[in-house]
Amino acid sequence: MNGRDKLITRKELAEMLRVSMKEISVLEKKGLPVMRLGYRTKRYDYDKVIKWIDEKSLSMRSLTTEGR
Repeated sequence: MNGRDKLITRKELAEMLRVSMKEISVLEKKGLPVMRLGYRTKRYDYDKVIKWIDEKSLSMRSLTTEGR
């Protein structure tokens, strides 16, 4: 799977970005695009996530450690 075929789970996104699932939550608080499909279900569009990271012009390390 290349991440561009469908919406992906938090676990799949974390694996693709090589960060922890907790760091995905931190990124959500900083504006990471997420889709809610119900009360507890979240999915991520890989292309939108990568675009968001590119627009921030920041590395994953700086996004997850900034402001701690």
